[in-house]
Amino acid sequence: MDCHGSLSVDFIFATFMVLIMVGVMSNLVSDRFNMVDESKELIDSRSLAESIAGSINQVYAGGNGHYIKISTPPEIGKNSNYCIMVNSSGVLVRLEGRRGMAYMIPELISNSPTSLKSSNIILFPARDYIILNKQDGNGENWIVIINE
Repeated sequence: MDCHGSLSVDFIFATFMVLIMVGVMSNLVSDRFNMVDESKELIDSRSLAESIAGSINQVYAGGNGHYIKISTPPEIGKNSNYCIMVNSSGVLVRLEGRRGMAYMIPELISNSPTSLKSSNIILFPARDYIILNKQDGNGENWIVIINE
């Protein structure tokens, strides 16, 4: 036997198996991190929906003339492509196929203080809105959401 090193088939096979296992494990870890990021975005969107619904409930409880100014964040997590829908059912935040929903008390929602009629309102990122409680001629309280 000579004094120079030699590679055995077992060593090459073991190295190859270790490389495969490291590749598979890195893929699993990467998937887990992506899932954590998506979960955090969903939690943030649900929190935003709850915050807006809470502001609407506060304005509704304040009575006629009460208002609050809110600002929507420019992004949720690292995603700026989201929308917020407000209607008589509640507040829904849509973010890449995921949804965060929050319920609220008022059922009469409008997007115009002059013509009070039920409407679906869409709020966009990085904008300011005013939520106003306005009473109609029948004494019913409407929530009006307008872009500032």
